[in-house]
Amino acid sequence: MNGPATDSGLIPRSLQALFSKYQGHIYSGGDVQPFGHDGTRFLGVGEKKEISERKKALVQAGSAEMRLRNQNEGTENNPKSDGVSKDANDGDLATSSGGTVFVIFISFLEVYNEKLFDIFAHGRRTEVKMVDGVGGSVTCKDLTEIPVCSEDEALALFIAGHQKVQISATGANATSSTSRSHSFFKIQVVELENRGRRLAAVRTTQLTFCDLAGCERVDQTHNSGAQLRESANINNSLSSLLKVIRMIRQKQSQGQRDFATKIPFRDSKLTRIFGGYFATCAHITMLVNVNPDPTMAPSTMQTLKNSAIISQVVTKPLRPPPQTLGASSFVRQRSVELENIFENDDFENVSTTAPRSKRQRLTSPNSTDNELVTLRFGQSFKITSMQPTFLEAMGHLRSECGDLRAETEKLSEQRDALLEANASLEAELATTKRELVQRDRENDALKGKVKDVEASLEMMRAGATTRRNAAMNGVNLYPPIEKRKMVKCRGPCGKDYEFGWEIDRHEVQKCRVVNSASELQEKGRTLFPCTRCDRPFISNGDMMRHRVKCDGNDSGKQTKVCK
Repeated sequence: MNGPATDSGLIPRSLQALFSKYQGHIYSGGDVQPFGHDGTRFLGVGEKKEISERKKALVQAGSAEMRLRNQNEGTENNPKSDGVSKDANDGDLATSSGGTVFVIFISFLEVYNEKLFDIFAHGRRTEVKMVDGVGGSVTCKDLTEIPVCSEDEALALFIAGHQKVQISATGANATSSTSRSHSFFKIQVVELENRGRRLAAVRTTQLTFCDLAGCERVDQTHNSGAQLRESANINNSLSSLLKVIRMIRQKQSQGQRDFATKIPFRDSKLTRIFGGYFATCAHITMLVNVNPDPTMAPSTMQTLKNSAIISQVVTKPLRPPPQTLGASSFVRQRSVELENIFENDDFENVSTTAPRSKRQRLTSPNSTDNELVTLRFGQSFKITSMQPTFLEAMGHLRSECGDLRAETEKLSEQRDALLEANASLEAELATTKRELVQRDRENDALKGKVKDVEASLEMMRAGATTRRNAAMNGVNLYPPIEKRKMVKCRGPCGKDYEFGWEIDRHEVQKCRVVNSASELQEKGRTLFPCTRCDRPFISNGDMMRHRVKCDGNDSGKQTKVCK
């Protein structure tokens, strides 16, 4: 692409031919920037200063690299300047002198691992996004495009950008570095026309150089890790490009011309960029490099076969489309003619009438060529050279506007219907989410219960296992409980009691065998006699319960409880 200093490569020769053609007509104001596919916009003071500083840094880096290469090669062809050069045609002079001037922009794009990077971005590598343009073309959003005024600046920018491209050595090229990405070096020429006090873009021309990375085989490169992933992305993008070219050739051989929408250009970033050039019928030239090494013979043969297919692809249309002038283009052309008449005071075919205070406009599509047209300064003129075609075009425009309004109303109704459907779907989705949350809670509760039951079953299984093992081994897990000695009542009933206080209570309160306090004191107990009937009780509680019933007897006899 660059070549040695003694034998310039493709890009230096192209830059030399380009700047030789536009020498003396290059606009160097620095306040114009490409916008979209073929538009332009004017920069503010801050943006202009930022681009100028970035350009200066890149040009200095590229110039230093050029001097270093020339010293290593033993040549004396040094760049003319280290900084930003100034063209003889100053920006203000180009604006005021009239005529046509040209602005040349340089940009550098890299496709690495299916991602797009801006080489001229300030600081670290910046990823950019690709958007669809007009007529099938593609543009990169926020891609840095630097204006240049000389061949040395453009070449220095190319060398500075080429230093940032991803390269590394592989097993096939151990002594030199190999590109690990595809790069696009674009030169964009914008033709500006001086219309009074402003510049307007007339035409945009592009010249793009694409440096494709070579197809790699693992058995030759011995790549691994990150390099293996790079090789896979390179091979996939090249395969997609070859697939696209073969499909284009097949459809052209079948006589199909409109193939732009039926080719898989979106399979990779590389084919999507090339799709813009195929869709716009650009002139494409492909240069193929082959290796004369006999060990690379299979790769060389495959490259030559693919080149034979590519050479048969026709990118230009067989018949150019007719140059028709639409209604909107006709109106713009007439507006420019009227502005030129008013600016230059050229009223050769214009006759004046009495001045009027109010402006009049062409409001009826059926107006004749004798209608009055009001100028910006308030004076009315009669245009005798007005053609009916202009009025017909205005009528067509009004009808198209009406159709567009009706279509807009339909689209608004469809949008409202879609919004209502979306709202209902969102409500249903919210209800479904709440139900799912409730079900999740119930499932969690059931899972907890299941865990408790499983734990209980596990304990029961462990107990059963323990009892079974004990039974098999003859071990008694439950030793017999020693029975306490039973005490028999000394009264006529002869009942047996287990506890001592029960037999004492029975003998004192029921059978009344024990009446003396001394006998109970030996056992550590105390008698509680009733204050009314003198009946003994073994506890104060029993005596108090008896006393409640015994206090109501006034006859002095014992109640049934006392008997």
